[in-house]
Amino acid sequence: MNLILGFGSTGASVARYLVRKNEPFLIMDSRQEPSGLQEISQLNPSELHLGRFDPSIISKINRVIVSPGISYNNPVLKAARQKGKIVQTDIEIFLKESKSKVVLVTGTNGKTTVISMTEKLLKTIYGEKKVISLGNIGKPALDALEEDCEISLIEISSFHLELSTFISSSVGVLLNVSQDHLDRHKSLEEYEKVKKKILSNTKLALVGDKKFEVYTKGMIKLLNFNTLFDGHEVLFSGFIGRGWPEHDNANLKASIAIYLALELINKNIDLKDINSLKKIFESSINILKNYKRLPHRYEILGTRKGLTFINDSKSTNISSTLKALESAVEVYGPHKVLLICGGDSKEQDIVELLNGPLDFLKKVFLFGKDSHLIQEIICEEVAVEQVSGMEEAIKKCLDESKKGDVCLLSPACASTDMYTSYKERGNLFKRLVGFG
Repeated sequence: MNLILGFGSTGASVARYLVRKNEPFLIMDSRQEPSGLQEISQLNPSELHLGRFDPSIISKINRVIVSPGISYNNPVLKAARQKGKIVQTDIEIFLKESKSKVVLVTGTNGKTTVISMTEKLLKTIYGEKKVISLGNIGKPALDALEEDCEISLIEISSFHLELSTFISSSVGVLLNVSQDHLDRHKSLEEYEKVKKKILSNTKLALVGDKKFEVYTKGMIKLLNFNTLFDGHEVLFSGFIGRGWPEHDNANLKASIAIYLALELINKNIDLKDINSLKKIFESSINILKNYKRLPHRYEILGTRKGLTFINDSKSTNISSTLKALESAVEVYGPHKVLLICGGDSKEQDIVELLNGPLDFLKKVFLFGKDSHLIQEIICEEVAVEQVSGMEEAIKKCLDESKKGDVCLLSPACASTDMYTSYKERGNLFKRLVGFG
């Protein structure tokens, strides 16, 4: 008997998978009315347990398939491990059963963007039907198991990695690691350890930082995608002029490096062949020039009353916001940027904000759960004002701005203290400034 622990979009796809396999299953969720409750009944679970996590159910089952939102230390999971039960994630099942080449991408920032860029690049080169994106940006993984596809691109979070025992791939990509989700992982060291699991069993590892290279001993290949393009930086210069933030260059490099990695695995190219490498770089750049950047990621909306508005609601951690600030200050100049910031800090070390160009900002408007904690840290570096919410923050930006200034929503925090998601937060910003 299978137990689906946690019901939402992932739990629903697991249930559909088990129905196709004709395997019975139970469902357990701590909520009385989890999302997808109507679909649950249509999938005919053997039992439905809502309202609490009850470890006694372990005696009835032999496998737990756990949703990523469930804590590693959940009492049901603890009981399952103690009793020697199988504990799996949907991604693990997909990796064991899929016949496609799998590219796994993780990192604190840039995962979705890299998957999206890579999908466009690979579909253009290999053909639309040969490449599929799964996970956060595409289909739930198990819903795609029966599709005839040669390459699967999967964005995998630290939550998934933490809960998974078996992780393997053709290409494993670790983009970056900076503090995030410390309310779950408790320390940056623990969070980094979880992220590095993506490098443990892959044919070719791609990393964005030299410090991760030591964790890939025994790999047939290792590429650092940030140094791979040394001597070819001029290829990326045109993107900045089109309104791209500078930090998206790393995402471009990672996407092209994934294509290169697949060609290396297929033995279609030799890294020593400089001319072939250059052709791959140039042809990839030409394809990605037509890539449309995703919303809520340093999204330049336009100008109203001389004030330019940038929606960077997806910046839910400090490192992402620092990159946005650096790009904004470099492009628009010092003392031009009015920052809207705040929310649930997820127990990040807010002192990290001091590593950014705060003294080059015009002013910071704060609201949300941890806004006062942020104010205490940054108030000596930049003018700060507490506001009641998004609407007041935007009004203040308009009132205090001059022609040529920039209003940047880049919260450095999760949105869940006030909104259902970063998308709701970003869409509200867009509507209020007249670009929704």
